[in-house]
Amino acid sequence: MWSVSADPLRFQEAAEWFRGKVPLLKGEWGQLTQEARRRAFTAAGVALLDRLALLHQSVLRALEEGTPLEEWRQEALRVLGERWSYGHLETIFRNNVQAAYSAGRWDQLQDPAVRRSHPYLMYDAVLDSRTTEICRARDGVVRPADDPWWRSNWPPLHHNCRSGVRALTRAEAERRGVAQTLPSVPPQEGFGLSPAEEEWVEG
Repeated sequence: MWSVSADPLRFQEAAEWFRGKVPLLKGEWGQLTQEARRRAFTAAGVALLDRLALLHQSVLRALEEGTPLEEWRQEALRVLGERWSYGHLETIFRNNVQAAYSAGRWDQLQDPAVRRSHPYLMYDAVLDSRTTEICRARDGVVRPADDPWWRSNWPPLHHNCRSGVRALTRAEAERRGVAQTLPSVPPQEGFGLSPAEEEWVEG
């Protein structure tokens, strides 16, 4: 079984991005645009804002300290109560940790020096029995780093998505081949949007 821990050595940017998320109850979150939802933190089934805020803080600590899923789950149960299933909490953890790491990756890849040395990106899926058709169809797709396609195909693309993005040199991209035909399978609703540049503006 694929396991996940929040690794504090992977990206400082991941924790910074997640710290800026605003806890909102599901009803409030549902009224936001897709773009605005990326700046909000919510969890289905949490009805009290103070508990949601505590849950947000627990995920942030996991990102900062490298807390594994099982340890975080115990903390989440203390916040939310024992009725929460393992699967539900696992989804909350995986979705938020992966989204934070992916946002951190996006930020790193905007560096002009990285863009010059690695002007192409490749979608990199984990291929096994759990891989969705959404990610399988995109695995190995190579496009220029500034291609608008990435703005609507940036992982995570669905609940529990494990995919990432690799930066490629021009020579690596030419060897692999730049995709001319792009996948038609859409991301799951609410997923796939890249972190917009304005999300990284402090203020």
